[in-house]
Amino acid sequence: MRKGSYSEGKKYGFIFVKKIRPITKIEEVIFNGLNKDKKIVKRYVSDIKKLGISCSNVYYVSSKLLIQEYIKGISVDEYINSNISDSEKIKIIKSILELFKLTLNSTNIRIDWNLNNFILSNNKIILVDYIPSLYVDKLDSINTDITKDLYDLYNNLDIQLCGIIGYSMVPFLEYDKDTFKNIYKEIIDYSNKIYIINRKKRHIFIERILLIEEYLDSDMKKEEFISRFKDLSLSKKMKSNLEMGN
Repeated sequence: MRKGSYSEGKKYGFIFVKKIRPITKIEEVIFNGLNKDKKIVKRYVSDIKKLGISCSNVYYVSSKLLIQEYIKGISVDEYINSNISDSEKIKIIKSILELFKLTLNSTNIRIDWNLNNFILSNNKIILVDYIPSLYVDKLDSINTDITKDLYDLYNNLDIQLCGIIGYSMVPFLEYDKDTFKNIYKEIIDYSNKIYIINRKKRHIFIERILLIEEYLDSDMKKEEFISRFKDLSLSKKMKSNLEMGN
């Protein structure tokens, strides 16, 4: 989901107050399906912490308001797209993959791996966004025509991992093909030690991985690859689903 799509907030000292406000029809379906019970957020944060994943503390939740600990730092997405070394970017990406590995210890908990949902603070990666709260046994409520792509993303580990890798390769898109290939190989080799991706399911995020591999194994030009990669957008696909539904 796009940054800030469910909430807008403000910092007050050591706390952060978010107004919970679904904006689009898709967000409304997801929020009503997964977060109608206001108690679920605190339980979700507690369950994620039990997996060994660091989270900001949640102090209060209502149907319209969430009060949580303010974490000072920079989002992982912003950090890996900033002017830092490639080795530092790859190190952070591997750290995210290690967090994904921790979720494999639960059959019921999923995380939205949008890299804007994670803050890098004092060399520690902290999850700060818990809406929607993702439990596999609650996902059937969003298995609708307009939210099917998100249902598949949240439900399927192969798609989730492809999403992480796709997001992670964005900082390197403009690199020459050989350098891009070496970085991708390092990331995918590391990923394969954690979880082997089944590439057969149809989804935008899996298509992105297949496109990367097609690009690296062919004479496809970088400009064509980047254009096609950017066209494989989940938000565009869901917008199309919404328009077709109307």
